[in-house]
Amino acid sequence: MERIDAHLHFTSEHPDYAVALAEWNLKLLNTVGSVEHPLWRERLAEPYRRLAQAYPERFGWITSFDLPGFGEREYHERVIARLGEDFANGALGCKIWKSFGMGLRDAAGAHVLVDHPILEPILSFIERSGKTLLMHIADPQGCWRPLGPDNQYSNFYSKYPDKYLYGRTDMPSHAELIASRDRVIERHPRLRVVGAHLGSLEYDVSELARRFERQPNFAVDTSGLARAVDLGLQDRNRVRRFFEDFPDRILFGSDVNVELHAAETPESRRQALEAMRSAHQSAFDFYETDRTLMLRERTLQGLGLSEHILKQLYAENARRWYPGL
Repeated sequence: MERIDAHLHFTSEHPDYAVALAEWNLKLLNTVGSVEHPLWRERLAEPYRRLAQAYPERFGWITSFDLPGFGEREYHERVIARLGEDFANGALGCKIWKSFGMGLRDAAGAHVLVDHPILEPILSFIERSGKTLLMHIADPQGCWRPLGPDNQYSNFYSKYPDKYLYGRTDMPSHAELIASRDRVIERHPRLRVVGAHLGSLEYDVSELARRFERQPNFAVDTSGLARAVDLGLQDRNRVRRFFEDFPDRILFGSDVNVELHAAETPESRRQALEAMRSAHQSAFDFYETDRTLMLRERTLQGLGLSEHILKQLYAENARRWYPGL
């Protein structure tokens, strides 16, 4: 069965990887992650573009844009011009990261959410261009919940307390961030929007279903094994019914990260390929089988989705929501 990984970060340009992807019948859609590093274009976007041009049958790519500096003249013109170049060079869409709402502030010190007017000319350009907007808005809801056995993200936030927002009154709530994205989707009904990581509504497929029912231009990707765990922790029959009710709105993604290193060796490439294969196989087992699985130290039962749904999840939906892939 053909598979497209519609959300990962892969920069190594060694031909060994293209050979392995052909053997696995797997295509990768590279998505720019954080744009907060000043060299994000050189380190991410440019390798993604080169891979898509060198191996179009194995790679596609999604670009992004620099964060605004409030008071910066000609910001919109510069961003739109660069996006136009990227789209002409094969970028299938544009990604907005969680800096909007969880980091960026305006000149007065207020948080800049994704529905801020400063983004409107850019969003309208993406819409007019017929490209897709990939939105990673908000961390998992566990970032705002008490730590403990009921919060599968407790281990992560215990290690990174600076990222943990439970009880913080100086940051937007999870609900406020999601509402800002909802406003963008509804304000631009002709703009295709994909919500990364199950749209940051990983904790309840009913929340996603309600949005799918009122937002026909909205889909989500499953990127990351953590999100498979989120699905596996919910009522299995309800999750299966969600996939059956919305088979054309869910894209497979792994969120795997494979970076190019100057000291890359045949052995390091072998290890990277094995780690990548293992991550994908764990996800495939969850979606394809009804076996009892161990994912991220959680014992879960696979969903055992039908072949009809799997074909859409793995490939057809990626092509539907990213035309030209």
